[in-house]
Amino acid sequence: MPRYKSNDIIRESFIEKLFTSVGKGLRSRALKHIAKTDPEIAKSLIDLEKTRKEIDRRIKNLSQADKKDIASGTYFK
Repeated sequence: MPRYKSNDIIRESFIEKLFTSVGKGLRSRALKHIAKTDPEIAKSLIDLEKTRKEIDRRIKNLSQADKKDIASGTYFK
């Protein structure tokens, strides 16, 4: 009997790929198309990209001691 992917699996896969592409700073053709057709998703993508830039800026401004603690895994303990 064939196994079909459920909507939950497809949805989770889409969200994972969305965050991966935004995390890498990329915007695929599919995301551009979705943003054009759905203004609500477009707004959310813009907010997500702004948040990513803010996080990058904050990470760049961390002290050397904090960066060392993060690399060693003791920062979050």
